[in-house]
Amino acid sequence: MSILKNQVGIIILICFVLLQYPINASARKAGGDTYAFLNLGPGARALGLGGAFVAIADDSSASYWNPAGLAMIKSREVILMSDFGGNNEIETKYSYMSSASPINLNKLLPLKFFKNSDGIGISLINFGVDDIPKTGIDAYNEIIKIGAFDDEERAFIFSYGNEIIEEFFLVGISFKYITHKFDGHSGKGFGIDLGALANVSSMFDRKYKTILGLRNVRIGGCIKNNFKKKWDSGPNDEGSISSELGLAFDLLKDRKWTCSLALKQGEERPLIASLGTEFQLIEDLLTIRGGINNWYLENRYKELDLKKLNYARKWSLGVGIRVGRGEIDYAISSGRFETKHQLSTTIKF
Repeated sequence: MSILKNQVGIIILICFVLLQYPINASARKAGGDTYAFLNLGPGARALGLGGAFVAIADDSSASYWNPAGLAMIKSREVILMSDFGGNNEIETKYSYMSSASPINLNKLLPLKFFKNSDGIGISLINFGVDDIPKTGIDAYNEIIKIGAFDDEERAFIFSYGNEIIEEFFLVGISFKYITHKFDGHSGKGFGIDLGALANVSSMFDRKYKTILGLRNVRIGGCIKNNFKKKWDSGPNDEGSISSELGLAFDLLKDRKWTCSLALKQGEERPLIASLGTEFQLIEDLLTIRGGINNWYLENRYKELDLKKLNYARKWSLGVGIRVGRGEIDYAISSGRFETKHQLSTTIKF
């Protein structure tokens, strides 16, 4: 039976990896991303890891990063995050809140699919820019300021994750409702994310979960699909689709030291890598983190210069302090164009 389970697990993993990137072959066109604010990535812990979180996703921010991770939630928890800093020329507002809880759907729906652990999550992402200058032309053909307007975007996310193969394979789904207010106009859109997580180690060593000395080796992936944005003024903005595949593993037995890697591919976009690591410096008290984000690995589109694309590469550092059943996380991310900070508070019940 264990051999059969391993074979099934290997087939699932191969199929999942193969499905990650071909989906981008149907990309519609290049250009700006209609839902660019959804690429910022919430949570100071994830930012400290350089955004390489898709294969970890073990807290309530899994609603955003990989909904499959919600099946690992053991107690109710809430994350509140605020972002500050950023581009000196444009003052933005970015905040995030999420709540997650384990849930036993087997009691409500006695189906075989729901027999293992599962969890639900609700998230809200806010992004905005206030007092954007509105300009016009006066009688002397000079540009003048004639007023100001605000740009506000929000995403409401409802997610569910389920452990369909015990201690091995998890899947999840997120439903998104997105609103946008811009200079007196309003738009709305919807999206669906599909995620999966697999603990590869349990296929080979269920007791110690090790492969070649690496502990708790996990592969995770998420496909994010945002549909067209419809405006009250008539025209629609194109949607977007992207996929992310990641690897995470632990290095030590008696002290948590996690390393992670993520590869992200968007519509007609170069492949981007993120790297991160976190080390528990003082057990159950202090964790330090570091990472690299926006590392462009290739340039398949000749009009884009790879060296210039990597001007957007950022390094990040972070720290987490556990206080009782809560945790406070701080991260800084800095690059050629901006330096930003995130502060998150996690409370578990």
